[in-house]
Amino acid sequence: MDKVVVQGGWWLNRIRIRFGKTLLEQFYNVYIAKEGDDGVSHIGEPVRMVPYEDYHTNPPPTLELSPDALQYIMNDLWNMGFRPTNEVGTSGHLGAMKEHIKDLRFVIERMFDKEVPIER
Repeated sequence: MDKVVVQGGWWLNRIRIRFGKTLLEQFYNVYIAKEGDDGVSHIGEPVRMVPYEDYHTNPPPTLELSPDALQYIMNDLWNMGFRPTNEVGTSGHLGAMKEHIKDLRFVIERMFDKEVPIER
């Protein structure tokens, strides 16, 4: 078995989610464990897909997580080097802010009939 490098990991309400990757693989593994009331640790098994034909109702969730748990997951993925692929987050917000500032500068210049200097 290849050595698994596990990154991240945290406990929240006795549930632990960790991410791991074997050194030669391209995919990450997700490990979920829970400490039971009896002191015994339980681990999540691989997800198995089953047929679902009732398209008019919502199926039960595969996994239910609190907002705190999702925040931990986002932080762990960020710390592992993952970034959003669309215009969300720091680079997207920065670009939007620059455009907004340009628009405001244009409005002010029109209102006062005066060019607004750019300070750096």
